Amino acid sequence: MIEHIDADTLAVRIAAWKTLVLDVRDANASQSGRIPEALRIPISELARGVRGLPLETCLTVVCDTGEQASAAAVTLWDCGYRNIAVLKGGFSSYLERGLPVAR
Repeated sequence: MIEHIDADTLAVRIAAWKTLVLDVRDANASQSGRIPEALRIPISELARGVRGLPLETCLTVVCDTGEQASAAAVTLWDCGYRNIAVLKGGFSSYLERGLPVAR
């Protein structure tokens, strides 16, 4: 199932080590910061980048606005992952909530 979650829900999951965050923004966009512990994997390399992760891994996909993340979630689904979340509103919504950012 592909779930759409808000930034507060993501923060709870991160704190509880319940998800692996995949940042699919390009390198220029990610210069504005990133979610701590997030793995940056460009969307063009996503299928290759997650190879080796257990299929039961809970993944949360993040982009700038949520649109690219939704497309990335479909790619992950096609790779066999079934526990996928997309951050609604993308990294922008995360920043708006004042949540921790790594530089």
